[in-house]
Amino acid sequence: MYTKQIRYFLTLAEIGSFRRAAEKLSISQPALSNSIKSLEAQYQIELFDRGPLGTRLTEAGKVLHGFLHNAVECIERSKLEIDLLRKGSHGHLSIGAPTGLIDQLLPDVIDRMFAISDGFSFEVDYQYLSGLLEGLRGWRFDVLLTTYWPNAHLGPDLVVERFADLEVSIYCRATHPIARKRKVTIDDLMKSRWVLHDSRGMRTFLQELFGVEHYGGLQRPIVHAYPPFMIGMLKRMNLLSLIPDYTVDEHVRRGVLKRIEYPDFQGKISAGVVYLRDRHLTPALQTFIRCAKEVGTARYTDRAHRRP
Repeated sequence: MYTKQIRYFLTLAEIGSFRRAAEKLSISQPALSNSIKSLEAQYQIELFDRGPLGTRLTEAGKVLHGFLHNAVECIERSKLEIDLLRKGSHGHLSIGAPTGLIDQLLPDVIDRMFAISDGFSFEVDYQYLSGLLEGLRGWRFDVLLTTYWPNAHLGPDLVVERFADLEVSIYCRATHPIARKRKVTIDDLMKSRWVLHDSRGMRTFLQELFGVEHYGGLQRPIVHAYPPFMIGMLKRMNLLSLIPDYTVDEHVRRGVLKRIEYPDFQGKISAGVVYLRDRHLTPALQTFIRCAKEVGTARYTDRAHRRP
């Protein structure tokens, strides 16, 4: 079976029409039909039901599709990796991360890899965790360097190598009225306005913090916000936010932001490296995982036990 034949099979399975699949592949319909017949001859079973309502995978076709849906990407990537090695490169990595870790951790990891060898090359993209996981499973990313809620079930198909647990706290600017209170109550928090990173994990977190009966009344003028934006809004407006401590240490030291002491709240997130369980660990990927864990542990482990 050749890469071209796999691509033809996957395209027909996706589109469900020989004519439209052939158009997408820029080949003739007979050429596509002959390729599929050749593939069926190899397996000695029909892979598609051809009917008036379209072309659909048979049970055997579904089994083959399950094995091949990432095959083209794997084959193309193997060609790239081997070509890089032939040219003296140590490999290429596509990395997914949320913006907080891109800003604060990922440059140090890449710098450490370049200290080992300047033969690596990188692509970096940032998204919400759901988008990162989708990209990882779709083979757009080789590895994720990300934060996640400790009780998050990311899936049995993934390997999660944690290097730190990070504290999450409630913050406001130093001039916020609530910052002057010695004891903050649930009513104080509910009456304040919040800027939040909106995700399923955060919503669960807030429901646990306030109780489901209070959560619906929480004032949230701004959601879908990344930490840099949230920090910027805290510095300008009388808002509260739930932010990882490590992202605001400098602002707290300078007296711009203040951590709110709310006795009923204890929060943590985890930081780690995530990759597909069946992913081949290339030398570049192995080096990245090792460097990320070294840098992440050194950066965060001690700080996770300190309060600003």
